Amino acid sequence: MGRNWTVILRKVLLHIALLLPLVGFTQFHTGDSTKLALTSGTTFFMGGNTTLNGPLTNFGTIISYRDLDFVDNTDVGNLKFTGDIDQNLSGDTIDVGSFELDKTGRLILLTGQVRASGGLRVTRGVIQSDDELDFIQAGSVDATGTGYVEGKMIGRLNNAATFTFPMGLTDANGNGFKNYLTLRANKPGTYVRVECRRANPNLLFPDSLMDGLADEVEWLVQVLGPDSVEASIAIDYSGVNLDDSEFPDLIKADFHQPAIAMFYREDTLHHLLNTVTAFDGDVRDRDGYIESDERVWITNAGRRFSIALVPKADGDVLYIPNVFAPNAILGDNRTFRPFFEGDNITKIEIRITDSFNNTVFEVDAPASDPLVQDLSEYGWDGFLYNGSEAPGGVYIYTITIETNQVKYPTEIGPVLLMR
Repeated sequence: MGRNWTVILRKVLLHIALLLPLVGFTQFHTGDSTKLALTSGTTFFMGGNTTLNGPLTNFGTIISYRDLDFVDNTDVGNLKFTGDIDQNLSGDTIDVGSFELDKTGRLILLTGQVRASGGLRVTRGVIQSDDELDFIQAGSVDATGTGYVEGKMIGRLNNAATFTFPMGLTDANGNGFKNYLTLRANKPGTYVRVECRRANPNLLFPDSLMDGLADEVEWLVQVLGPDSVEASIAIDYSGVNLDDSEFPDLIKADFHQPAIAMFYREDTLHHLLNTVTAFDGDVRDRDGYIESDERVWITNAGRRFSIALVPKADGDVLYIPNVFAPNAILGDNRTFRPFFEGDNITKIEIRITDSFNNTVFEVDAPASDPLVQDLSEYGWDGFLYNGSEAPGGVYIYTITIETNQVKYPTEIGPVLLMR
């Protein structure tokens, strides 16, 4: 009889707890044999640190304000994390229905994996996924919030073969910015991993079409399995500060625009993708969205994407790159030459010397030269006069250009030849 009363009392207390709007901010633990069952439509508030040792059946929603440990429970139902302090989510591999974060602070994953088959909504806050953990989201994503996943994440392309990865980074000052990446591919059902991380500034070599690359963030996009997808990329670059201090060698242009660049292993350069921008004028803030209308192949080897700065102008612009690679994938990057947009060119002089001031390449083309309008005809391909390859290293250029209206000041500077 005493045992039956114990069981009845336990059930009564559990139903009382489910009716409360909030369990007090105290620790809440269930025993190994204590079952917690939530029916559909039920909301269970956990205001204190919670450990669920016993079996869990959740057809409702668990809302947590503090640390939550599922121990051996794997199918945990719908979860929402809120409050104003950092929280830990612990357990083994956890299968979640809908997963929502709406808080000030971080949700730190201390689990094997988190697989959210339902929708993911990161309204506010940060889901912190460490280096060895993949936060897996196989369902839809609400990408209208300001929160983000910091670390790695896996998404499954939906029936429209798209997926938005709500990624982001926290800077050295503790300020967080979202850097969402949307993939539009050709194969629904494909699993793709995205890692959002800080770029290594020593590995950011731009091609000749861009002014520089932001070192604040880059995205590593990788297909899981042996398959590959053809995809276009869209990026929210709120985490990138496009000011002069980030790009110290700006081209003399009327203004600059952000663009998407992709890294090529073949020549160790980042190459500019055809990027559609959604703004006018110069960009000097952390609020923008850009997308590429150029499709690229992504495999299990992964692709690195970065934010580039591209010079734009209303009038004449002279651009001289500071690096080229004769073995580059793109033809424009195989030779060193000036780029010019504007009035008709009437004269061009180019002289390139090595570190011993020996001339390795020289051009003096007057207006009478029929090819003077096509500067691609006057590039240095990295070969010496004797036909041998010039060694990789830094060379010095001297370039003068004249047009119908202007004789530009002579430009002198270094250029890196990469082998």
